[in-house]
Amino acid sequence: MMNALIKILPLLILLSLSGCGITTAGLISNPGYARLSYPSVWEADKQLSISLGPWAIRTLVNFTDDGDLNQQQLKKILGLRVTIYNVHKNAPTINQHIQESVNQLKQDGWVQTVSINEGVEKNVVMVKFGEDLIEGFSVMSIDQEEAVFVNIIGDLDPKFFDQLINQVNANQHNDTLKVSYL
Repeated sequence: MMNALIKILPLLILLSLSGCGITTAGLISNPGYARLSYPSVWEADKQLSISLGPWAIRTLVNFTDDGDLNQQQLKKILGLRVTIYNVHKNAPTINQHIQESVNQLKQDGWVQTVSINEGVEKNVVMVKFGEDLIEGFSVMSIDQEEAVFVNIIGDLDPKFFDQLINQVNANQHNDTLKVSYL
């Protein structure tokens, strides 16, 4: 644990000093950039917001080794955006933003691959397919406590997502999630 922290500490300092040069701002015109509808500051309490661009992702990949995951595929990720909100009593408003995001992504040529509604929980997965690759992947999820918006931008092999999901299942000792993009 301490070894990993020592490896990552200089990177974190460098990232904090780099500013916007490491964000996804330059990727707005990329087909995999999901134009998501986010709640405003008075609609929901933002817990976390991360926006990493190609330089930051490649640097992080070079400093980590997951063993099973294909490092070359991880380097093809051009951007990662994650935003998490506390829901409190704002679930209807956040659900409206999720629906607006789904509608906008469909207009932009994205495909809804998963939609799960169970009580107050809602999960939506949208994918932007290129000719042979996935150009963008977006997940929007809400439960009673928090809402999560994720966008992965890149030129990714669909097999990579199968491998990623299988590793998540193995780590959780639970193989209930079976998704294939092939």
